[in-house]
This record gives sequence, structure tokens and C-alpha cells, in this order.
Amino acid sequence: MNLFSNHFKRAASLSLAAVMLASIAVPFARAEPGNSNGNKQNAPKIEATTKNVLVQGGKKFKDLNGNKKVDQ
Repeated sequence: MNLFSNHFKRAASLSLAAVMLASIAVPFARAEPGNSNGNKQNAPKIEATTKNVLVQGGKKFKDLNGNKKVDQ
């Protein structure tokens, strides 16, 4: 039982030390307000598209290639 207790105490101590270290480091690892990566010229353009849903035999399929038919 003493061996289990020592392992538990060691694991708890290491976990506590990791949390304390993270609480010190995290505030310094943040981005500037308003900038995604510090340089807006390098920020990627984000786009979204939608695809039609085809129904065949009671099952639904997305028309990913846009040919308006279920491909085999």
C-alpha cells in the first residue's frame, strides 16, 4: 500500500507542477489583439461552398462533382 501511495504522491506532484508552469507560460503565448498571426498579409482567405443532395432509393448522397447523378 505504501508503494501505491508514493506513486500517487509523485504523480500528483508532477501534475501540480505542470499546471503551475502552464499558468505562468500561457499568458505570454497569445496573439496580438486584432491580428490572426501578427501579419495580416499572410492570413489565408477562407471560403465555403455547398453541394446539392441527391436522393436515390431512399438514401441521400452529396453531389460532390456536380454532375447531378449518383456515381457508381
